[in-house]
Amino acid sequence: MDNTKFQTTDLRLGAYLRMLGYKISSILRVGNRIIFHFDKKEGCQTDINRYYNKESTVEPLTYMASLGEMRDMVGMASRGEAMMAGGKDNGKNGKPTPQGD
Repeated sequence: MDNTKFQTTDLRLGAYLRMLGYKISSILRVGNRIIFHFDKKEGCQTDINRYYNKESTVEPLTYMASLGEMRDMVGMASRGEAMMAGGKDNGKNGKPTPQGD
């Protein structure tokens, strides 16, 4: 993975990052795991540290909405419907399949 991306399997962290404006570049299903790839921006590691150290405050309803959206994405990825840069995840090897199937 290049230095312009950040990946996580932590759904709650992903919801937090989305609230802060980070964009999801792809979602992969690899076995039983869902991996969210985010485009990094300046201060990414600081934002992650603030989350894990409980040093950040968020608007509760906005966070819950973001968490719900992330759960929807997990459901889609589990059904093989995850949209990614380049296509859909076929769930077999973590690589996208062409769109338009």
